[in-house]
Amino acid sequence: MGVAEELGGIVPVTVAAIIVTGIFWRNYREILYLRFFHITDPIAQGLALGASAHAIGTSKAIELGDLQGAMAGLAICTSGIITVAPSNNLRWYYLNNLRSVKRFFFYAHDYLR
Repeated sequence: MGVAEELGGIVPVTVAAIIVTGIFWRNYREILYLRFFHITDPIAQGLALGASAHAIGTSKAIELGDLQGAMAGLAICTSGIITVAPSNNLRWYYLNNLRSVKRFFFYAHDYLR
């Protein structure tokens, strides 16, 4: 939540989105993985649950098996690092180019009228 706050995002919306995403993937995993995508490999199931459903999906992956749980833990860690690392650079770029971003949206708004 610190990343959302630092980047000027709305923290309660971020928290709600993470919780809803985790609950959705935890509940509909069997329908999507087994019936729609036909994912039966335990490594792929763990990676998908960890990367898409965050901590709630990781807990479900641990219930499925040791291999799924390990892969989900690896996926949640990796996706967290991949998310946080570029966000600092994007924040720096956004703060340094704020005038040009505002100018772009100002002209785009006038153009769409």
